[in-house]
Amino acid sequence: MCRLVVFLLLGARVFALEEVPAPVAALLERAREASPTAMLVAVQAYNGPDHGLVHLVQGQALLNLQRPTEAEAAFRRALTLAPDLKAAHLGLARCAADRGDWSTAAQAGAAGLDLATAGPEGFAFLAQAGLRGGDRRLAAHAIQQGILRFPGDATLRQVEIALLAEEDRPEALRQALRDQLAKTPDNALLWSHLADAARRLPGRQEEALAALELAHLATPGDRSRRLALARAQATAGQVRPALVHWRVLLAAPSSADEVEAAARTAEQAGDLAQARAWLAAVPVAERPRRHVLLAARLALAAGDAPAARTSLDTLLEGGDHDPALQVWAGHLAEQAQDLPRAEACYRLAVSGGHASAGLRLASLFLRQGRRAEAATLLALHVAAHPDDEQARSLIKALER
Repeated sequence: MCRLVVFLLLGARVFALEEVPAPVAALLERAREASPTAMLVAVQAYNGPDHGLVHLVQGQALLNLQRPTEAEAAFRRALTLAPDLKAAHLGLARCAADRGDWSTAAQAGAAGLDLATAGPEGFAFLAQAGLRGGDRRLAAHAIQQGILRFPGDATLRQVEIALLAEEDRPEALRQALRDQLAKTPDNALLWSHLADAARRLPGRQEEALAALELAHLATPGDRSRRLALARAQATAGQVRPALVHWRVLLAAPSSADEVEAAARTAEQAGDLAQARAWLAAVPVAERPRRHVLLAARLALAAGDAPAARTSLDTLLEGGDHDPALQVWAGHLAEQAQDLPRAEACYRLAVSGGHASAGLRLASLFLRQGRRAEAATLLALHVAAHPDDEQARSLIKALER
């Protein structure tokens, strides 16, 4: 018999100190330096006494060879022979994690991790298993104990940040992120997370925007971070800097949402020509309804009523029966002195139940001297809306 420290699993940390038979000790000595394939060959050639550590070595080799189902069976055989073999529990935890069963991984990891001897990777694994398996208490405990022993370990700090985000603790998350950023100020991902945390806190909106700017500066070629910054700047009213980013973004293929956001930012900045140009660059067949409506509104703001009418006609001819759209189209037709068209649009809006369409149609009839038709419409409208002052004003106009 000889005494041997067993180095297996999770970074070759010490998980057991046992007295083992000489053949087992020889196998373990070979396993320490062997490749997974060589370890498996050594186990297959082993002819000594059946022992839990032999199955543990076999399980580790199989796991490293991406054969988790066979590895799990080996770890279970190890525990049958040696129920207190913590490394076998850790092996089962890794097998469970491999198949996405994080609840089982957390339970097995908790049974296998020796907090007194575990390395930072062991604590990180247990914390991640607890977090993904829904056991936040276990995750918090593993993180707390791990950080106490390894305060400078970056992986543990990352898992701590994930836990704080999961627990919806934005202020604690913000502080943890700032602590990490003091050590790694060029970490764009941490800056992005800080922006998310700060955005959820009252009075921290400027800090959130600054964090997004720093995330972008750390990775200027990252489209998603530039996009987040452009949107945030536009929301904050910083439309000029946002436009700079939108021009870069829209130089590459962009989604309909991105084009719309860019156009709205240009509109805020007073650059109607740029806003209209961005919308016009989208192929007609690919323009969503909101693009067409925005294009119509921008055209009106630019004094281009014909273009606005063309935009609305595109929707109407495509089968859009929204009464509000009919009212808008009728109003534009009326302004263009196309009164038959205006009447047709208003009538469709009335039939669609639009509240003010009847008033517009009545007003149009008054313009044309069709007083009896106007009176009929107004009477119906006032019966349904007795407090409508606009309708009463039109009735007074009829009575003159």
